[in-house]
Amino acid sequence: MSIDLSDFSSDISDSLNVFIKFDTKVNGYTVTCKFMPFGNDTETGCALWNFRNGNSDFVLFSHKTCLYHTLIMSGAGIKWGNKDIYEFNFIRPADSEIYPVNERHPFGYYTPFQFVDVDFDGEKEVLLNDFARYRSGNGYYPYKLQGNKFVPFDSFPYDSIDNSTEFDLKKEQ
Repeated sequence: MSIDLSDFSSDISDSLNVFIKFDTKVNGYTVTCKFMPFGNDTETGCALWNFRNGNSDFVLFSHKTCLYHTLIMSGAGIKWGNKDIYEFNFIRPADSEIYPVNERHPFGYYTPFQFVDVDFDGEKEVLLNDFARYRSGNGYYPYKLQGNKFVPFDSFPYDSIDNSTEFDLKKEQ
């Protein structure tokens, strides 16, 4: 499968290309990622995510991606090589030392992405974890699947979701 990347960025053609596959299906999707780190020793970069469910492929581009896995690897001194291939375990939402995961706080601190119905419309959105480790936790960026593409939420309160964000499922707030 080929994808025209010109709509995403003019700078990514010169990037390192690191290919990542997650070891388990998530919400019915096989998830892969073309990670384009900003340097051969950095944990952060652009990413082209692919969510495949049966014969359907949905692509999502992120201008800034940092995963727990990439942070650990770059911290250990691993250098990225062009066309490296990795399989990462998918870290399910679970309590961390500081940030609990429960009905009011559904976001996993180490989870790279997850599906949560953040706008209470009955459809789960994809949330990418920026793993930025802010004072209030990580930032989570929701995308709604519309047709065959993901559309970002870019208005308050969706552009401000982090580990301290509280959800009230009963009141849908």
